[in-house]
Amino acid sequence: MSKLNIKLEKGSQSYYQIIISLTEKELEDYKELALAEFAKTFKKDGFRPGKVPAHIVKQEVNEVYLEMESMNDIVNDSIHQVMDNNKELKFIGQPYDMDRKKEDKTDLLSYKLDVYPEVEVLNDNWKSVKVDKIDDKIEKEELAEAIEGLKRQYATYVDADVISHHTVDRLKVIYMNNDSEEIFSKTLFIEHADKHDGGFHNLEGKKVGEIIQAPYTKDVPAKLQYTKDDQTPTTITMEVLRTQKEELPEFTDEKIKELFANENINTIKDLEARVEDVIKEQKYQNSLINNVDKFVGLIGPAFKVQIPKSMIDSEFKNRYDAMGKRFGGIDKFEAAFADMPNGQEELEKRKTELQDMSKTSLTKFFTLQKVTELLGITDIIWDKDMDVEMKIYQHFHK
Repeated sequence: MSKLNIKLEKGSQSYYQIIISLTEKELEDYKELALAEFAKTFKKDGFRPGKVPAHIVKQEVNEVYLEMESMNDIVNDSIHQVMDNNKELKFIGQPYDMDRKKEDKTDLLSYKLDVYPEVEVLNDNWKSVKVDKIDDKIEKEELAEAIEGLKRQYATYVDADVISHHTVDRLKVIYMNNDSEEIFSKTLFIEHADKHDGGFHNLEGKKVGEIIQAPYTKDVPAKLQYTKDDQTPTTITMEVLRTQKEELPEFTDEKIKELFANENINTIKDLEARVEDVIKEQKYQNSLINNVDKFVGLIGPAFKVQIPKSMIDSEFKNRYDAMGKRFGGIDKFEAAFADMPNGQEELEKRKTELQDMSKTSLTKFFTLQKVTELLGITDIIWDKDMDVEMKIYQHFHK
């Protein structure tokens, strides 16, 4: 088959529009090739497989099938031809946005094909930007707060007389309409973190069995929001079913041995040292990521990064699938939105946010890839977590 008449037009988002001009003879030649391939396995009574005469095969093969197969062959041949004739371009992904139209006696078949992300350096302003130095110093208050949080993991709970800021409470919540009729009820647990929400301040000092009634407004705490859209409650009633007080363990050396001996932690000093190490590592990693993100933000205007659609779509799919897994699968994840007011709108909003995050993440990756090339950093393991951030930081703070 002779070479195809192909024209390339550069698109605005790291892709090329491939336009193929096809004569009637070329189309017929491709159909004949498709027919010949089909004839190799064609079966008909009275003939051995693959030995049916061509004119009989042609009579029985659906014309739509030949058209489809010939178009596939044309696209495949055109991709090979484009890649052979444009070796400087790194094409990726599959063709998309197929289109076909007729001009006089010529068929125009077109599609888009993405190329590897292009990063253009617009100016030298990036050269004056450095990654900020990491501050992983630990304050006494941070250590004390971390130890307190560790104690909460081993806390015990005993029944209390009244609700306080430090109790964990179980409530029966009833939603009522304007006619004081119950429209929905549920059991709710209120924990320490919820007490920071000012909407729960009226529970302080309430005893088991007491009932609190209040108007239902859009400003009620998130846990008290009515999530159905069948009715609008006007009043909310809360009955205190149970309240328990948190009792934290005292971290004596004996208690520490009991809890952490298998981690070679036997004294309060051992525990504080280990907690310090953990806090320091967390602060270092968080600061490293934040400082490099700030660096990328500052140098961003010096670079023009074009991320192809296929790459953004692939990143989006990975993130969307990962989000779905946390809910037991995409079907369950999407079903959860179906039960919410304006659920479809919220789902589309979430998808848009993921698309934006996907593009931002890829833009950062390829910007860093270009910068490390310009800085002469060559020992990065790109699939190793935080290796690029670490090597860039070390470049500026040797």
